[in-house]
Amino acid sequence: MSEQTRRSMLKRLGIAGVVGTVGGASAGAGVAGGDGPAYDQGLELVGHSLLSDPAGSFADSDIDPSGEFAVVGGYQGTGGSFLVDLSQPADPLELHRVPGTNEDELNADVKFDPRTTADGGVYYRTQEGGPAGVEVVDFGFSEGCRPRDPKVVADLDIGDTHNVETVQRDDGTVYLYGANEEGAGLDVVDVTDPANPRVITAVGPRGDVHDVDYDAERDLLHVAYISGRFVGYAILDASEPETLPTIGTFNYDGAKDYDDVTQGSFEIDEGFENCHYATADPDRGLAYVGDEKGLQVPGGKHVFDIGYDVGSLENPVPIGFMNTPNVELQEEPDELFDWTTHNHSVVSRDDGTFLVGGDYRDGAVLYDVTDPRNPVPIDQYRTDDGYPNAGQPLFPIGEPPMAWTAEYHAPSGLVVVSDMVTGIYTFRVV
Repeated sequence: MSEQTRRSMLKRLGIAGVVGTVGGASAGAGVAGGDGPAYDQGLELVGHSLLSDPAGSFADSDIDPSGEFAVVGGYQGTGGSFLVDLSQPADPLELHRVPGTNEDELNADVKFDPRTTADGGVYYRTQEGGPAGVEVVDFGFSEGCRPRDPKVVADLDIGDTHNVETVQRDDGTVYLYGANEEGAGLDVVDVTDPANPRVITAVGPRGDVHDVDYDAERDLLHVAYISGRFVGYAILDASEPETLPTIGTFNYDGAKDYDDVTQGSFEIDEGFENCHYATADPDRGLAYVGDEKGLQVPGGKHVFDIGYDVGSLENPVPIGFMNTPNVELQEEPDELFDWTTHNHSVVSRDDGTFLVGGDYRDGAVLYDVTDPRNPVPIDQYRTDDGYPNAGQPLFPIGEPPMAWTAEYHAPSGLVVVSDMVTGIYTFRVV
């Protein structure tokens, strides 16, 4: 969800039961209200924290390379950003909060610098409705900065930015790629010296970028364009980090909209609108691309073949589609964004391939994508722990769950989920 979403909601949206408790989820529990088979895999809750719970709501999250820290962003209010100690995942501990500058500011995305270690480092937080586009928060990279004593050491004046990605090259250069919301594509910034960033240019197809994700195995960027001149999924060559040549695209223009609904069962046929989030499954030549559609027919997640069978990097081909487990029409204003998909991560294991998603009203959701042509949700956890003691967001979203994202850290096997109302959760896929 972005400030642009809020400002131009009508245009962008195409308009003229399981109670969560610590230890309460188990493998194969299945999806709430579902009558399908039980599965061997499931989500197991490890820990939860409301954090310091200032006015406003929580947004995206990230896990640092060491697995020692998580960072959570804020959405409206002056929440800002929150650094969390994951050394005891059953008891995630807030180490610091860097408040936002005003209650209308969105620090929706947060991303660690790849040089961050268990001793500290840097993270970047986006700004929409604030004085810059991205802020650089040092919590141990430079002398005098520590996890409990951070400093904002730089601002990137690149305009409202909803999402960022960071990439370190073999020569030590570190780049930040910002999702430009003004139709220019991706902003490219050299952040090798985090306190003195160098803004280079804007590259890629022209359009409003909502999300960018780095595929380290193939040195690619997977980019979701949500509106503007180009809408759809793009694959860019990150081996040329300052120009990012376009390798392939799937253009939503001319593709089928979300307009065919099987009434009663609410099985949503695949449509293509509001391209929102893209991640890669490089081991299998696949990508998973989510659409965010907040009213009427909800958006779902697509499986793209980019080398698995009939598709390629130059010609991505959609071969699978999935909805949130309890999908239904969003017909009333108070159902805004309830059942559309949101942010997800790939979990590759010996027993299969899975997506774990922070999928708004359905909470944390586990999808089995082992068969890419038949992906299916297999488990979920309602992220409503601590409610009604949690503070109420300024954005009118009602009661939780309202899960924003799920991040997977492969070395530790830990999943971090952030909920807009109830803070941070830690899980394992078991």
